[in-house]
Amino acid sequence: MAPGYGISGIGYGNDPAFLYALNAYNPNFMGVQTAPQVPQVQQTAPVSEPTSVDPTFKGSKKEDDGIGAGTALAVAGGAAALIYSAYKGKGNPIEGAKQIWNSLKSKGSKVAEEVAAKTKSTSKPKAVEGLKELKVVMKGGKPVYYVPGKTTTTSDSTQIANLLRSNKELKQLTGLRFTTGETTIKNATFTLKDGGNTNVIEFVGDKIAKITNGSGSDITHLFVQNGKIRTDLNIADTTFASRIEECIAKIKGSDAKFILDSENAVSNITYATKIGDNVAEVFRKGISTKIHGQPQINKLTTLKECTANSNEVLAYVRKSKDSGHDISAIIGKDIKSKKLPEGYKVGEFDIVDGRNLIHIVDGKPVSITTGSKKYASGTDDFLAFMERYESAINTKIKNALKDKKIPDGATIVPV
Repeated sequence: MAPGYGISGIGYGNDPAFLYALNAYNPNFMGVQTAPQVPQVQQTAPVSEPTSVDPTFKGSKKEDDGIGAGTALAVAGGAAALIYSAYKGKGNPIEGAKQIWNSLKSKGSKVAEEVAAKTKSTSKPKAVEGLKELKVVMKGGKPVYYVPGKTTTTSDSTQIANLLRSNKELKQLTGLRFTTGETTIKNATFTLKDGGNTNVIEFVGDKIAKITNGSGSDITHLFVQNGKIRTDLNIADTTFASRIEECIAKIKGSDAKFILDSENAVSNITYATKIGDNVAEVFRKGISTKIHGQPQINKLTTLKECTANSNEVLAYVRKSKDSGHDISAIIGKDIKSKKLPEGYKVGEFDIVDGRNLIHIVDGKPVSITTGSKKYASGTDDFLAFMERYESAINTKIKNALKDKKIPDGATIVPV
C-alpha cells in the first residue's frame, strides 16, 4: 500500500475527483481536519490628521457577484461530498465523486472565467471623486463649511507649507498617479538614442523647446520651428522627428513603462495631480526621490473653507431649498453653539488618548493609530486593543457625544 492516502491499491490514489473529495475542507466533518488558514493583514501607516467625510456618508452593500457558485464548489468537498457521491454513484462513492467532479469542473470554469473577466475590467484603481454635497467640519469650536466646486488656489510657499502641515494627506499629490489617470505631465526632459547618438529633448506644454545632440550642440532649429516639427524635413530627419513626437506622446499619455525606464531618463518634470478636489502643480527633478530629492509643490488648489454666513454656503442652502430639501438647520443657532442641529448626527471624529488616536465613524471605532502605526479594524492589533479597552473607549465615545455635543474635528452628516 502506497504512503499517503493508503488507497492506491483500489485504483483511485491519483484520481483527481477522489483526491478533491477527500482533501476539501468540510467544517461539518468531525474527523481531524485543519481549516484553511487566512492570514491577517496588518495595515500600517504614518500618523495622519483627523479626516472628514461627505454629509451623505453611507455604508455600501456589494451585490453577490457569482460567489454562490464558488461556495458550491467548497461545500461539495470533504466528507459531505463522499456521502452525497455514494448516492450519485448508486452506492459507489468513488464513481459518485467522479460525476460530481466533472460537473463542478464545468461550473468552476465558468465561475473562474466570469471572475477573471470582472477582475480584468474592474482591477484598475479609480480616481478619487470630488465633493458632491455640502460638508461641515467642527474646527476650533466653530463650524467650517465646504461647498462642492468652491476651491481656492495659492502659489505662496508659506501657505502651501502650512496646508501640508495641517493636512498630511495633501502630500499624496506629489505622487505620480498614472494608473488612476490623476496625474498629467505638462513639461519634461528625456533622452532619445538615434544612430549611436544620445539626444536630449525638452518639451513645454505642446511645444518642443529644445533638442541637444550628444556633443552638447543645440540642434533645435534643424527640426523645430515655433515649437512644432518642421514640415520641410527630408525622409531621414522626418523619421527622427517622428520618434520625438512619439516619445512626447507617451510621456504626456502617462505611459508608465516609458516614463520609468531609466534609459529614457525622464527628468525636470512639471505635472499636475488631482485627487478629488485637491490639485497640485508639482516639479520633480527626476523619477527617483532618493537620487533627486523630494518633489516640490508650486501651486496648490483645495476646497475653500467657508463660514455659515458666506455667499457660497447661503447660495447652496437656497438652491437645496428650491429643490425641495431644506437644510437650513445646518447653519442655525444650534450648530453655532456646538450642538447638533435637528436631522443631523456626528459622522466621524477622533479620540486622543495619550499616544493613541482612535478614529470613530458612526459611533464605532474603525482604526487605532499608536505611535507611527495605524491599525485598521479586523487586524490583530486592533482587535486586541478593543478587547483590552473596549469599555473605556465606549465611555469616551459616549461622553464625547453627550447632550448632542459636536466634538472638535468632527464631521456633521444627515441622519
